[in-house]
Amino acid sequence: MSSTLRQLAPHYLAMLAIYLVVVVLVSAFLGQTSFWISLFVALVIAFAYPPTIRRLDRAPEAWSR
Repeated sequence: MSSTLRQLAPHYLAMLAIYLVVVVLVSAFLGQTSFWISLFVALVIAFAYPPTIRRLDRAPEAWSR
């Protein structure tokens, strides 16, 4: 369990950081963002990050199980 957490934590932190940066950039260009825009950004990142990391051969071993 702890080795899986150690493998996945950096990726979840990276996804969170990417989300925060994108939401800040979107709100800088569009003004205040709504819940739906934030949700859309979160879903895009959640579904695009793992395949991107797999293509870059940086996926943790826990994702291949």
